[in-house]
Amino acid sequence: MIPLDPQSHFAKYFIMFWKNLCEKRRFSGIVVQGESARADGGTAVGKRQGAAFDGERRRYVSREKGETMITKPWRKRVAALGAVVCATAVGGGEAAPAGSKSKMEQLRLCTGQEGGTYFPVGNEIKRITGKLDVVVVETQGSIENLVQMANGGCDAAIVQADALGYFEKANQGKMAPLERMDHLYDEYAHLICHKGAALEEITDMKRHPSQFAVAMEPEGSGSYLTWRVWGIHFPAYAKVEVKQVPFNEGLEMVGTGIEAQCLLYVGGINSQQMRMADEDDRLRLIPINDPVFKGIKDPFGHSAFQSTGFPEGIYGNLLALAAPKNQTVSVKAVLVINQDWIAAHNGGYQEFRTAVAKAKNGIRDVLGY
Repeated sequence: MIPLDPQSHFAKYFIMFWKNLCEKRRFSGIVVQGESARADGGTAVGKRQGAAFDGERRRYVSREKGETMITKPWRKRVAALGAVVCATAVGGGEAAPAGSKSKMEQLRLCTGQEGGTYFPVGNEIKRITGKLDVVVVETQGSIENLVQMANGGCDAAIVQADALGYFEKANQGKMAPLERMDHLYDEYAHLICHKGAALEEITDMKRHPSQFAVAMEPEGSGSYLTWRVWGIHFPAYAKVEVKQVPFNEGLEMVGTGIEAQCLLYVGGINSQQMRMADEDDRLRLIPINDPVFKGIKDPFGHSAFQSTGFPEGIYGNLLALAAPKNQTVSVKAVLVINQDWIAAHNGGYQEFRTAVAKAKNGIRDVLGY
């Protein structure tokens, strides 16, 4: 193979080309999105939000930006190649000498969608970390994060505590053991409904399930898992029709009140998505006050949900009609890490632990409370 002189005109134009492409495409590593994250790393992939499928070209095409999303099994290799080239181009254009290895250890952190809370929280941890290269991976949410951990696609992940309990129980002996590293913050269940919907609290759905449809992010998300858990323990909730759609699409459904009357979102308060919902005058928050939720345990005997209320001053529009019934349930957002990665990267692990502890205050700033 002919060596490439990094000072040659060809090399400089090559680096400039990739730098421009990277800034537009934002390659950040291998990202798997969709309604069902396949444990075998196969071809299952869902619609990208705001994208239309082009059958002839076999890819999703963004309606807004004209971007494409690869749908073939080799999409991971393409994404990985893009990530490597982009890391070189955006990083200044100087490749490492042949045969050399980076001295900085790397940790791949699975998070969530950019508009939610896991993704910015992951970036806050990355910002604090100094001597460890933290690669923040955008995903669909808790279940996909755990699938990626099982497949070796990520070394650490932010997940709902209830999701972790159920996933660990179902996969005992099939994956490397995970360490529950830290409780980062509490996530809140938000039941966002049309102002004209004929319900005053979530128990109205349980009493009349055929009268309602609830939208939520697709299978793989923490919101979907929470609803499934409620339905498993209390079958009346399982009888409510479920619309699996991206958050923005579900919000518009509820705004019209035709296809769905409510949307369930489980996540940190004051996220970008929830701030958008709070600006919509057609919507309100419905109390989640069914006492039976407090008795739900995960497979290891831990309480899955805690009764709580939203902090004062949050959601001035959505909660205007809910007072004094400002009631909901919360679930812990926890950070887990692969114990095999810890064994192989003791120095990196200590650096990561220190960074996570320091990031706590910054995480509260990210959440806005």
